Amino acid sequence: MTSGVLYIIFSLSNGGTQRNIVNTINKIQLKNQRKVLFLYNATKSSDLESQLDKSVKIYKVTNSSK
Repeated sequence: MTSGVLYIIFSLSNGGTQRNIVNTINKIQLKNQRKVLFLYNATKSSDLESQLDKSVKIYKVTNSSK
């Protein structure tokens, strides 16, 4: 089993907090661990997702109620 570090944020919409999490995830270096980003409102997104390092695994949940 591979271990990793989980980062959780509401969405990657344009904002300062979102920019900070992208910068932090990209700059942190882990040995033998992967980086996982969990977005629990993936309906709001921006170009920040494309700025994440390609090694970051992204899981998205859309929170839509009808």
